[in-house]
Amino acid sequence: RRGGVKRNTGGADARTSIGCPVEVSAVCQGFPAHDRAVAVPGRHIPYGDAVTVDDEPNPPVPAMWSAPGRVNLIGEHTDYNDGFVLPIAIPLTTTCTARTRRDGRVRASSRQYPEQPADMSVRDLLDDWGAVPEWSRYPLGVVAELLRRGHRIDGLDLALDSTVPVGAGLSSSAALCCSVVVAVRDLCASEIGERELIDIAQTAENHYAGVPTGVLDHAASILGTAGHALYV
Repeated sequence: RRGGVKRNTGGADARTSIGCPVEVSAVCQGFPAHDRAVAVPGRHIPYGDAVTVDDEPNPPVPAMWSAPGRVNLIGEHTDYNDGFVLPIAIPLTTTCTARTRRDGRVRASSRQYPEQPADMSVRDLLDDWGAVPEWSRYPLGVVAELLRRGHRIDGLDLALDSTVPVGAGLSSSAALCCSVVVAVRDLCASEIGERELIDIAQTAENHYAGVPTGVLDHAASILGTAGHALYV
C-alpha cells in the first residue's frame, strides 16, 4: 500500500481510494478526533526557544508545524496485509520548528533528547551516515528521502518537541516524520501532494530508521480530519 493513500470525501471514487473520512462523533465522545499535520498559524517564534543557532548572519525566522499521533478503532497490522483499518488522529502532537539554512548543513534537535543533537551535511545524507543519534534517523530520513527524489534542500534547522508518548502505541515516530515532512514541503518543495507526503514519511521510517511500518500511521497523521476517523 505504500504511496496509495489519497484523501477522498466520498462519491464513487471513495470505493477505490484509500483514506475516506468517516464521521465518528457518536463513538469518540470525550476523545475528539484531531486534525491533520499542518503549519501552526502565527507561530513564527524566536528559534532560541527551541535550539540555539547563532552561526548564520540574518537567518530566516523559523515557523512551526504540528502533526498528531493516532489511535486505531478497528484493525491492527492489517494495513500492510491487504486489510482495512479505522484510525483517528488525536490531540497529542509532535511539533517541528524549522527554518532553512544556506550552508549545506541539516541540524536536528529534540526537546526529548537534549543531549543528542544531530548535524550533517546535505551531501552526507545521501551517503553513509555513520553514527547518528537513533532518534534523529527519523527526521534526517525524511530530508534524505526528499533529496533522493530530486528536491533541492540547501540546509535546514529542525527542532522537535512532542506530547505523544514514546512506546505507547500512539505512533509517536509517525507524528515526528509527518511534522518534518510537512515543514520541509512548505519550506523547500511546495509541489508535493498528500499522497507523496505519506510515502516519504513511511519511507523514512522503513528505510532510514529501519522500522517496518505500514501506511496506517502516516495516513492518519497527514489525512486526519477533526471529528472523523479515516477509513484506510
